[in-house]
Amino acid sequence: MKNMKMTGKILFTFGIMLLMAAIIAGTGLASVNKVDGIAKIYANTTLPAVEELWSARRAVQAVEKYAMEATVVMTSAELSEVESKLVTERETIDTSLNEFVALAPQYQSQVDQIKTDLNTATTIRQQIMTEAWKFTAEANARAYEIYKDSFVPTYAKVIEGLKELQNNVNDAILVRHQEAQVAKKVAVIMVVIALLLMVAIIVVFVKVLDTGITKPIRKVERILYCTTIKPHLDCTINIYYIFLPVLLRYN
Repeated sequence: MKNMKMTGKILFTFGIMLLMAAIIAGTGLASVNKVDGIAKIYANTTLPAVEELWSARRAVQAVEKYAMEATVVMTSAELSEVESKLVTERETIDTSLNEFVALAPQYQSQVDQIKTDLNTATTIRQQIMTEAWKFTAEANARAYEIYKDSFVPTYAKVIEGLKELQNNVNDAILVRHQEAQVAKKVAVIMVVIALLLMVAIIVVFVKVLDTGITKPIRKVERILYCTTIKPHLDCTINIYYIFLPVLLRYN
């Protein structure tokens, strides 16, 4: 770089500045895009999926409650109302799980297992309702036995499957949160690096200007001072040493 002309040095310095700016801008933009992508996943996928999962869990708890009520009601109107609620809540479960899988297809196998257990529980629930519709003490007792011995253990699998699914979703959310934190840190680091590089480039640029412009101007000022204002022997010696590199270059 010492043998480059002044124009070349300035252009070279500006080129380095532009290159560094482009690299830093590109890296920063990539970090921002990553954070933006994670935010969109949260807004468009994660949060709706969590809402659907919680809707399914609430409906599951309601079904268990109404199945228990079916073993003790003693009127046709009350049992019809309980049966209607059971059907509605089961439809809510199916809808929520289907919506959840549409948003998070990677959990399809877990949802399929939950649906299998739900179908088994529905079959058992129908046995409970068959006994309950008889409206006798003996039938209610049999309905309760079916509920306690068959429905509750089967439904426990459904509840456990939903809990495990929720834990997996929570783990995925945590991973995305950590990715967002890393991207934010990278963006901050790039800003700091950009500031340090700009300071370093400014220092180099000033040095180039000082070497290529300021020092030659001072030499010219010294020559003018020695030749026009205060000529003496020291000035002659200084002028000789100022022009010595030029003389050696051409001789």
